[in-house]
Amino acid sequence: MIPVEYLWIALIIVFGFVGSARGLNRELGVTTILLLSLFVLKFGWERVGARITGAAGGQLSDEMIMALYYVIVLIFVAFISYEGVSLSFPVRDQRGVPKGAFGFLGGLLNGYLIICLLYTSDAADEEDSVDLGGRRII
Repeated sequence: MIPVEYLWIALIIVFGFVGSARGLNRELGVTTILLLSLFVLKFGWERVGARITGAAGGQLSDEMIMALYYVIVLIFVAFISYEGVSLSFPVRDQRGVPKGAFGFLGGLLNGYLIICLLYTSDAADEEDSVDLGGRRII
């Protein structure tokens, strides 16, 4: 059995390869959409979080409901960002190795944003640190 961290690292690298095929200008568009959606999710939870947890009727913990809120919305936004029409930044159109290299870096950034949010979603109740199986990340 391998640690789950290896799976997450492999998935981030897969995002990097997707980015190398798509190019930096499209990857920056996805990054912008992901960052904006995280901002909206944070402030949205502050406004509607109590109502959502109250509607659950105590069947799930507040932390679980918050984690599901973030994960479901982020997966939807990421899918739409990659599958649909997204922002395309006016970066000079590159071809060949520079397109692949810069796109790979943009893809790694997007993979990091998506995978790390999913990985740390179990720490919804922690405000300044994340508990990762006995380890603390501040």
